[in-house]
Amino acid sequence: MSALMKKILGFGPGFFAVGYTIGTGSVTAMIVAGSTFGMQLLWVLVLSCLFSGALFHAYGNYYLVTGKTALYSF
Repeated sequence: MSALMKKILGFGPGFFAVGYTIGTGSVTAMIVAGSTFGMQLLWVLVLSCLFSGALFHAYGNYYLVTGKTALYSF
């Protein structure tokens, strides 16, 4: 298997996690906010991406250490 294919397959679970997190309601809300406020709320999107990335990283590490998902642990 080529190195490029390994890198692509390594990102696969991340794409599914983002797909589960960002649903149709979120997309609709973002469209309405963007059409209403324009670029004034861009900082909210950046902040949201930073927090989401930190949570994905933390939950991934938690699973690697304990072997349990965050939802199961709650």
